[in-house]
Amino acid sequence: MLQYTQMADIGLSLDKDSNINYRYSLPNKLFDYIHAGIPVLASDLVEVKKVVETWKVGEIVPELVPEKLAERIRQMLSDEDKLAQYKANTKNAAEGLTWEKESKQVLATLY
Repeated sequence: MLQYTQMADIGLSLDKDSNINYRYSLPNKLFDYIHAGIPVLASDLVEVKKVVETWKVGEIVPELVPEKLAERIRQMLSDEDKLAQYKANTKNAAEGLTWEKESKQVLATLY
């Protein structure tokens, strides 16, 4: 999948806030995009938004309406400077968002 993901200009993580599982989930595709250096357009879900905004790797879309999504995608693609900044930020995010680092935090809460 990585070979296809790397060809994308923007990664989409558009899950509906239809239940508590989706609301607090962190889809693997979000991390796939980040590790592939692809800026993200994502749903306004609690944990997804936290990652996107903390690491400044893309934008959050408040509504999953096709016309609004299309407009946001066009806006992101037309702002080359911002898109380049998001891409650059994915490098820092990819270094920070690894299981090796996260596992230390998980273990620290257990002991």
